[in-house]
Amino acid sequence: MRPDRMRFDYTWQGGPKAPIIPTTSAFDGKAGWWADQHKGLQTPHTVTGDTLEELREQAQKQFAQSLSELQANGNKVEFVGKDAAQGKSCYKIRFTTHTGHVRYAYYDAESFLIVQTEQEVFMKNKKEELLTTTISDYRSVNGILFPHTFKIDSWLTSAFASAEWLPLPMAFFERKKYFTTSFIQTIEINPDMDEGLFQIPGASGVEPTKR
Repeated sequence: MRPDRMRFDYTWQGGPKAPIIPTTSAFDGKAGWWADQHKGLQTPHTVTGDTLEELREQAQKQFAQSLSELQANGNKVEFVGKDAAQGKSCYKIRFTTHTGHVRYAYYDAESFLIVQTEQEVFMKNKKEELLTTTISDYRSVNGILFPHTFKIDSWLTSAFASAEWLPLPMAFFERKKYFTTSFIQTIEINPDMDEGLFQIPGASGVEPTKR
């Protein structure tokens, strides 16, 4: 919800025999919070520090309709040059957030649609890795083209941290090479929503935890 409300309700499974865990991650314009049933944790918790900034940045990106709007939100936007990605000639743009996070986007030189992103991330051993996401299968929804397939090629095992529009609190790190493909089934534009959906339930009685 404009201008920067965001909520994800999703389920995840840590392994073939592990239980399926329902999870919520949200940002209400000021505060970020999450809740899941992992290890018995069911009470919503606010987030602080880097996790809160990640949610804030993701919420702002949802509604940035131009490079200039991204820049107005505190991102540094730089044209790197032309490069090839997914067999296409692309314009390569570097985005640097106010927190120092760097991301590259490859725009098809003919259609101007994003076909690939690269994001610098740090592993547990503090070694920097490059997370690459291939974006494809654009379809028209109410006259607007949206990608419906995201293929991730990186050392990160968590699909929740892979696509740039998904939250980071549930990220896992392993020294294995993984390929993860996410498919979007349905996109709805401008559905009726209550702003209370984005606010942490019982916020006054919840203690913040660093995540």
